[in-house]
Amino acid sequence: MPSKASLQALLLSLLIAACTSDSGDLPGSQESGDRQAKGAQTNFLLITLDTTRADRMGYAGYSKARTPHMDALALESAVFANARTHVPLTLPSHASLMSGLLPTSHGIHVNMQGALPEDVPTLAQSFKSSGYMTGASVAAWVLAERYGVSRGFDTYNDVNEDLEHVTDHAERPGGEITDETLAWLNENKESPFFYWAHYFDPHDPYTPPAGYQDFEDPYDGEIAFVDHQVGRLLTWLEENGKEENTLVVIVGDHGEDLDQHGEGTHGLLIYDGTLRVPLLVKMPGKIEHRIIDDKVGLIDIPPTVCELLDLSGPGEMDGRSMVPAINGETMAEAPFFAEGEYSRRSFNWARLRSFTMGDWKLIDSPSPELFNIAEDYGETNNLAAQEPERVAQMREAMLSYLSSKTVRDAVALNASGDADAALAALGYVAGDGGTIEDDPMDLKEPRDMVNVFKGMIRADWMLKRKEATEALPLIQWMVEQSPESNEIYGLHGNCYFQLEQFERARVNYERALEGKGDNPHHLTRLGNCYKKQRKYDKAEECYRAVLAIDPLFGAAHSRLGWILATRREWSEALDHFTRCVELDPNSVNARCNLANALCAMGMPKEGLKELDAGLSLNPTSRPLIRTKISALHSVRREEEALALAKRALELFPGDKELQAIHDGIVNGPTPIKINSLDEIEQHQQQIQGNPR
Repeated sequence: MPSKASLQALLLSLLIAACTSDSGDLPGSQESGDRQAKGAQTNFLLITLDTTRADRMGYAGYSKARTPHMDALALESAVFANARTHVPLTLPSHASLMSGLLPTSHGIHVNMQGALPEDVPTLAQSFKSSGYMTGASVAAWVLAERYGVSRGFDTYNDVNEDLEHVTDHAERPGGEITDETLAWLNENKESPFFYWAHYFDPHDPYTPPAGYQDFEDPYDGEIAFVDHQVGRLLTWLEENGKEENTLVVIVGDHGEDLDQHGEGTHGLLIYDGTLRVPLLVKMPGKIEHRIIDDKVGLIDIPPTVCELLDLSGPGEMDGRSMVPAINGETMAEAPFFAEGEYSRRSFNWARLRSFTMGDWKLIDSPSPELFNIAEDYGETNNLAAQEPERVAQMREAMLSYLSSKTVRDAVALNASGDADAALAALGYVAGDGGTIEDDPMDLKEPRDMVNVFKGMIRADWMLKRKEATEALPLIQWMVEQSPESNEIYGLHGNCYFQLEQFERARVNYERALEGKGDNPHHLTRLGNCYKKQRKYDKAEECYRAVLAIDPLFGAAHSRLGWILATRREWSEALDHFTRCVELDPNSVNARCNLANALCAMGMPKEGLKELDAGLSLNPTSRPLIRTKISALHSVRREEEALALAKRALELFPGDKELQAIHDGIVNGPTPIKINSLDEIEQHQQQIQGNPR
């Protein structure tokens, strides 16, 4: 770990470089100061950096970094050199950031398994109740509104899951997040504001955009790109006179292993490579630049923000204010807790919990690890065997610490109780990750399973590249290594589905759902197997169970609407297709389904509106063009229909159906049929990477 002195020297050199540049006066600073003097509330800009290691920043001494904007910000900020997350996963870490609570207290331990309980107030609610305008732009589906971290935001721009491919990797690039943030700030700059911008770009796979691909490690390119986006936001503050009246907090949600301990990415293990995060806090006039070595966590940010801005806090919080450290005072030593429940809840391996007291860190598991992190920064020398008494004392202290905290469970996305009945009808039960006290000692150590975990990630991306044949041997090896893991059977099912071996896919999805029947992804994919096998009643049961678990799961609405439409049950089909468009207005497939249903129900004018909306997203969508030709013909707009048919044949020469439609219009009076739903499905399967 770089020493405090070396960090100070680096920042001093950056400061000298900044002073020798001709930056000019900061526009609007006097106006901002005048507003503050008049009692204007201080704004708050929160920027979260997904999957960003603390030691990959320029200001932290990393020579290969290209992070000039955050380096410059660090010169004016309180720089927390020992900040950590409490869980190396996006949703639970942001839940802690927004509530000031540990995962055990707010109930969310892993991504996509439940929502923030209603009795957990959030930081955004505190700002809203104090008269602030509140907004957010998040880049990953795991932070979608349904999971509860959106509570208190007037505007919450999130990501919907991929309606067609049922993926949990839907994301938005950083440029889109910045554009959206700046648009909101411009609309609300006359009011006190709290805005949260979340950047997901450094997440694997590391594919930096053009202009950021000249790095030895593409991960560094991703971080450099995010730094550019952060710079755009900081420039807006300067140019609009908001810099002097805005608290800026930049923080990572978790780090990345980068094979420091063999994990590669994050989520499974809880070494500091995935726990330590960058944390900068800037507030002109209140915060002087200093580097702070105190151990702090994400739960400490809400009480700190509330004290700095004189706000009432969200409620009871596990965190404590960092203001004393910001003011140069020594904070009382406090223990630090982190957890790794992903291994237990998704793979049925042992859960991990870590407890840090002073220089000592315990990772509690069936075979515990103990590190002196002051001397062993990389956590490579396990001292548990030499220090059994310390291990026992720290475990006892950890359990005592946890017993003093409120314990909650994440709430089901649909609390009506319909989900249990729907799952029971299918022969499944909801998943249960176990309680803190329920900790079997015979489960596999996650650190012994890192090759299987890395194989999961590799195979998943192979399937996304349509390399199922190549992925199959790897997945079969993982099943042999870990037959107890539901997630591996789910991946096995995905592979067989891509190979069009639907019966084998079905068997694996059923294995994945054993004991965890409330997984909407696996249930939807099981329904897809039944659909491919033309067992539509069974498919319908699966999709209805998914919607009982999660009424906002768009893929299930899409598939269920298709089945209902094949039965000519148009009214309910229309409801589901309409819901798909509401959930993802930018989905071309959703627009196409809805338009076809409207046209089939004798409402071609309404269908045309949806077709035009879809074609504005993708002007060369063959299903949309075909349906629009038919819809135009049905409302006697023959000239427009013929002109579109001619253009379509130029776009798609040799398309027999388009030729037949064209000839039908020319020769008349043969009616032009709307695409059959089988044809629609075939075209949907052909469409890849539609604009979102």
